[in-house]
Amino acid sequence: MWITRLTLVHFRNYAQEDLRPSPGANVFLGSNAQGKSNLIEAITFLSTTRSFRTSTDATLLNRDYLDEPLAHARLSVEVEGGPHRHIEIVITQEPGSGPNCPGPTRKHLRLDSAPHRLLDVLGALPTVLFTPEDVNLVGGAPAGRRRYLDILLCQASRDYCRSLGQYNRALTQRNHLLRHVRRRRSDPEQLYYWDRLLAEHGVVISRHRAQAVAAMSAPAAATHAELAAGEQLEIAYCPGAPWPAGWEAAEASSDQLQQILEDNRQTDLERGLTTAGPHRDDIAITVGGTEAAAYASRGQMRTAALTLRLVEGGFLEQALGRRPILLFDDVMSELDGQRRRALESVMMDSSQSFITGLDSGPFGRAFLRTARVWSVSGGSARSLSAPGEDVEPGLPADVDTAPGSGSPS
Repeated sequence: MWITRLTLVHFRNYAQEDLRPSPGANVFLGSNAQGKSNLIEAITFLSTTRSFRTSTDATLLNRDYLDEPLAHARLSVEVEGGPHRHIEIVITQEPGSGPNCPGPTRKHLRLDSAPHRLLDVLGALPTVLFTPEDVNLVGGAPAGRRRYLDILLCQASRDYCRSLGQYNRALTQRNHLLRHVRRRRSDPEQLYYWDRLLAEHGVVISRHRAQAVAAMSAPAAATHAELAAGEQLEIAYCPGAPWPAGWEAAEASSDQLQQILEDNRQTDLERGLTTAGPHRDDIAITVGGTEAAAYASRGQMRTAALTLRLVEGGFLEQALGRRPILLFDDVMSELDGQRRRALESVMMDSSQSFITGLDSGPFGRAFLRTARVWSVSGGSARSLSAPGEDVEPGLPADVDTAPGSGSPS
């Protein structure tokens, strides 16, 4: 599948953009703060209904148009080879109580011109995002690795995404109740309801995560060995609940998880929070037989993170029956020549990829000849070359470096 048209209205620094990308690789070149990353962000937003750069949707609206009666941004794509021909999300912002007090934002989804729930878009436009911050997948806190699994599995399974939403809401309520019970403001018997709800949805999360990590383990080892001259990589699921000895994901039951929650109740009451469950999960990553987060070099972490992203794409293809769109936000400058060429091979083999960079320097000439190359300046993209045409070294030299209106890239 691939995007044939990307339309942005009042999104970030784009007042209005109508982009017609090609199948295969699309390379976007330009100075900083011109809008390159905004294009990548727009596609991930249409894929997941969330930005990878901010948790506040209001910042996605172009500042030059906030004085309109109903400030909004519209993002849409036309797609070939997917379950829906047209995907559109409109972000609206209601008037606030003052110039520095914006009102709440809402998101509205339309699939093939019909209104839908936001959940319905998950998996319709599968994407895999590569960013320089991916090194934190290996060296950072467990929350980042859980988020990696959540984004992957929400695209692959709506059941997982539903259970994740229900689990997180129940977790918030249970933690709130634990603190009330500790202060003797609530009856401890009320915890049974939330224990049951957490167990019901938590076991779904644990099963999916364990099975996904197991499925990606062998491909990750093979991919990493190619990227790192035979260096060994291992990944394993680390559940955040003390499951019984010999626990198997496929045999896990909600009764088992509920019993774990009940066994931990006294500890939970003392701490005022839930100490066991999928919200404490992690992925153990070892490089060369040692814990990557503690002992791997920066370069080893970066290669391991690149491996995780590459096997993410293979997992989605297996789950959905079509290749995801690959999104690379300024990652080539972070890699050495061997890994650049490896990534270029992945891009050329994909159904479609979008890559940003300052100039054409980090890219191989042969790769650029297969790609459509774009120049991005001031919230506008224009084509520099079509597939099959040569690209001059160092392009784009004629980019206007003055920042455009709205939010920078």
